[in-house]
Amino acid sequence: MYLRINNRGPWVVLMVMVFCTLAHSADAAEFSDESHDWPIRQHIVEYMRAMATVEWTPQTDIAYWSASPEFAFRAGEVYHGIPYTQTVREVNLEAFDTVLRKTGGGVSVYVGPVAADQYWGSDCSSAVSMAWQWVDPMIPFLSTSEMFPGYHKKIAAVGDYRVTSSESTKQIVVDNGPQKMMDAYAKLRPGDALMRRCDGHGHVVLVSRVNPERQAVSIIEQSGVVGTTQKLKGGDSSWRVDAEMTYDALLQQYYIPITLVELTLSPARQKVVHTMRAMASVAWTPQADIPYWSPDRDFRFHTGEVYYGLPYTQRTRDTTLQTFEQVLKKQNTDGNRLTAPLYTGPTGSATYLGSDCSGSVCLAWRQIDPDFPMLMTFWLYPIQNRRIAPVGDYRLTSFESTLQIIADNGVERIHTAYTKLQPGDAVLTNHDGDGHVMLVVGVDPQRQQVQLIDQTGMNSKGMPKGRDGHSTWRVDHTLSFENLSNGGYIPITHIWLF
Repeated sequence: MYLRINNRGPWVVLMVMVFCTLAHSADAAEFSDESHDWPIRQHIVEYMRAMATVEWTPQTDIAYWSASPEFAFRAGEVYHGIPYTQTVREVNLEAFDTVLRKTGGGVSVYVGPVAADQYWGSDCSSAVSMAWQWVDPMIPFLSTSEMFPGYHKKIAAVGDYRVTSSESTKQIVVDNGPQKMMDAYAKLRPGDALMRRCDGHGHVVLVSRVNPERQAVSIIEQSGVVGTTQKLKGGDSSWRVDAEMTYDALLQQYYIPITLVELTLSPARQKVVHTMRAMASVAWTPQADIPYWSPDRDFRFHTGEVYYGLPYTQRTRDTTLQTFEQVLKKQNTDGNRLTAPLYTGPTGSATYLGSDCSGSVCLAWRQIDPDFPMLMTFWLYPIQNRRIAPVGDYRLTSFESTLQIIADNGVERIHTAYTKLQPGDAVLTNHDGDGHVMLVVGVDPQRQQVQLIDQTGMNSKGMPKGRDGHSTWRVDHTLSFENLSNGGYIPITHIWLF
């Protein structure tokens, strides 16, 4: 498993996600045919379904988060699904499970905070966000106002309708017309979502099934109390599971179809990016201080501190996420606080488990090519390794200096090559015996920017570069084409990503 911790008020909400073993065993032929789909979408749907169906009963009455309507979750009543709230709304399935006391065969008793503004739960948009976090652990807990395509860089439209407003889905539907929206609904797939927001009020649902013949989709939603009544939508649940909505109903209610940007990628590219994100986001705390692998950096991973991502090392640089997880020991909760798992592996500077920049990219590419070797940056030149190809039509004039390649081709040609990058590709620099490689997770040709994830080590002050000194990874950071070319970066890819 891998962990994500979010600091919100007095709670630290723990995100635990199971990394599917299938993600590590498919052979390359699986990705030669785009009709094959890595079951990432099904994981999203099943996680949402699990949040919607967990069974519990309150130890004491819990007043609803909103004073109107006057509703309470009653002690002794059995409820299904994480409760609805718009206050502490970032509680996923694993976090909710920690405040359930098992009763030996009976219904688990909720023993967490019970005040109206403190009980643990979720709302419509945070539930969809948590389901999508299986794909991208770095996606924030969005509200519907942030789910318009283009408003947030991680959200994309499903279909080719025009996003003519960032405030009103009604305006978008009216501007595009019924047929354009119907065509967009027809392109929905499980794991996508439908969002509406009008007059400052919004709602979002996750698509669980599609039925093109009936012109309908099934949805899972976290929905709260119905209108001004004192009843949950499902009687004993604030969720609806696999409810059917026709395209006509979606149109009449001004829903627009949206998705996570990474779900628009090919299965192979999804797998590469997802693996890199998982390696970069695993949370852990050392059982004992761990000295840094290089003695010229006076740094230690300190006991009691929470770190994110596999630690940087050039010694055990082929550590997979699964190997790292095997030495993580889950810790008990401390009151309402959930602690990161304890790293119990080797702690010597030459033996602690981790990865480096090229090791992590190679491990990500191994998800589509299990035999891909663990290469250093000076072996990642296209053609020099038969599995690596250039992105774009620049000439490989050197196998010792990427700065020389850029000088020989000219900056304009290299910048044109950057525009052809896609998530799952990489950018490589190597000259004067030093090198670095970063995985591409997004490209904006108009702004001439590339979004990247990389394993980075220490900065000039001897501190990890990412996440306020608590990670040796930089996730979703952006560099301009000019920054990349000045740094000697050339665009490369695995041949099976073509």
